[in-house]
Amino acid sequence: MGFAGVEHELEMEPEVEALDERLTEPETDSSVPGKPVDSTLVVAEEDWMRGLAPLLRVLREPETLFGASSDRTPEPRRPVDWESAPRQIQDCFEYWEASCTDVLLHLMLAADLLRDHAVKICRGDMQITILQHEDLSPSLFIELSIDASSMQAMTLTHELDRRAFDMELACDGFVFCFMDGEGGDDEELEANADPLSVRPNQSVREEAFT
Repeated sequence: MGFAGVEHELEMEPEVEALDERLTEPETDSSVPGKPVDSTLVVAEEDWMRGLAPLLRVLREPETLFGASSDRTPEPRRPVDWESAPRQIQDCFEYWEASCTDVLLHLMLAADLLRDHAVKICRGDMQITILQHEDLSPSLFIELSIDASSMQAMTLTHELDRRAFDMELACDGFVFCFMDGEGGDDEELEANADPLSVRPNQSVREEAFT
């Protein structure tokens, strides 16, 4: 199901139900990027934020939305503390009056973009960080490592931002970007990337979920 199809469904059905359907499609060809491979997602009634359960599932297990990963791994990084992450995500989104569904729609658009370009994700969970800006406003920074060069990761991030802007997707309270996996050419990234597209606001303070 393409993103356009999901967008049409959201006009007819509750948002989370449509998102849940997207994330729980039957397993098809796991060798094709962007094809869901998991069918066990359930949204709990008692979730304090609608859409939190599927969001956490995708962040921790990107293959449920982005399809089978390649053998490439992300660059070494600090592990995410998934026990504290839900509360910090809640605090961030309450500040912005944002929803988990906004992030999930953005991630679905990202999955369709990777499928269009036949790019697979790297193994492992996504990296999430709370950015604390100078005005004390928080934002959730999400990084997904993909099996591509740093230049291609940057280009895909720009294209995703453009598509999200054209579709007027809400993006308050979070930033998403693609990153190249282990063995990428960091010098190429530094020489060619717009810093704001890779890590927004270099002056902000980071609070990793560690």
